[in-house]
Amino acid sequence: MDSNIKTGDFFSLQNSVESVNESDYEKTGLIIEAARAFERSTYQCVYIIDYFKKGFLYVSNNIARLCGGEAEKIKDFGYRFYIDYVPPEDLKMLVEINNMGFKLFNTLPVGERKDYTISYDFHIINDSVKFEVVQPRLSR
Repeated sequence: MDSNIKTGDFFSLQNSVESVNESDYEKTGLIIEAARAFERSTYQCVYIIDYFKKGFLYVSNNIARLCGGEAEKIKDFGYRFYIDYVPPEDLKMLVEINNMGFKLFNTLPVGERKDYTISYDFHIINDSVKFEVVQPRLSR
């Protein structure tokens, strides 16, 4: 895709993670297994972002099917996935959602942050065909 947006545009001081120890990363396995179980029971596209390593921890097969690729390959693309598979108008929206979402997140009391989710709709292009990835909204 031809876009002025770069992978670094998705990261800012608002969503930076300074340090994560190895025991924290060991716990991500449970979250990934929960995402896999969710994927098996729904058509939703799911991915888990690692803001410390600035990549993806998990990408569902549903996303891979829409892109005509493999989930592990898309996971390895990391944020490059957006630039390669999302139309420029949606890419701009994703950067704005990311910035506004973290701005809101940082206003929430720390104890309540786990009670919220953010999701959004955007298009994925596969061989010049545009698919809409539809997901629920900010919820508590």
